[in-house]
Order: sequence, then structure tokens, then C-alpha cells
Amino acid sequence: MLTAKPVLTEMIAYHYAMNERLYQQLALLDTATFVREDDYSIGSLRNHMVHLLSVDAAWLNGLQGHPRDRFAWLQPADFATFAVAHAYAQHVSLQVQQAVDTWDDADLAMVVPGMRETRWQVLVHLVTHGVDHRAQMLALLHAVQMPTFPQDFILHVWEKLP
Repeated sequence: MLTAKPVLTEMIAYHYAMNERLYQQLALLDTATFVREDDYSIGSLRNHMVHLLSVDAAWLNGLQGHPRDRFAWLQPADFATFAVAHAYAQHVSLQVQQAVDTWDDADLAMVVPGMRETRWQVLVHLVTHGVDHRAQMLALLHAVQMPTFPQDFILHVWEKLP
């Protein structure tokens, strides 16, 4: 019988692997292009990246049982360069993956006090939310003539098969 733990562990690994792949492309940009405003969705590539970081960190805060007022939303202006944002992204990725590693199926099925969703539902949201914003960022990269890539989950699975 398949349990939730390995599925969610793999989905979260996929989420952060795709983020890191995207960040490798963002690292090739000059700062002006990274922070340049765009009228689509939430704006610049930096804004999208910081939004993803903020959402993942905010949900993790709740999943760990911390009150909402303990979390301070991240602001794009606090990330002047890609390098600063990337360092924080690696920190958030590690925190989420370490938290998932500590939860068993019962923990994943739990609704944390102060929340309405189970942990597993929030984790699935992080993955699907990430797909949406990565797709928007990939389109923005394409618009500035940068290479992009498919982010299909199955391709992630196939890359890991012998």
C-alpha cells in the first residue's frame, strides 16, 4: 500500500529541483534584467522569485504551528540581486524539505491548530503554485531571449530512473 509520505517527499523534491533549475537560468541575467518591472502578473522576475519564497516560507511557518503574525512577508526590495535571493531560496528549500522529512503519514494528514488544511494539502499547493509561477517566469525569460526548459513532473521522474 502506497502511503502519502514518499509521494509528497518526491513532489517536494521535484518542486525544489525545478526551482533550482530555473535559478540557474536567472543566475545568467544581469541585475537590471532580473529586477526590471513587467506589467504581467506580479511583475519582475525578482518579484516572482520573492513571491515563491515568501509563500513557501509562510506556509511552512503555519505547518510548523507558528502563529501567522510571527511571519513577516518578504519584500522584493530586500533582495537587490539574484545572489541574495538565491541564498534565501536555498535556505527555504532546505527548511521545507527537512520539515517534510520529519513528518510521517499521520503528521501529513494532520490539520495544524490555526489552519484549515491538512499538511499534505498545503504541500500539494506549494508544488502547484510553484508550477504556475515558474511557468510565468519561464515566459519572462523567453521574452528576453533566455533558454527555457519543460518542467513536467514525469521528466523529473525519468531523469532519476536507471
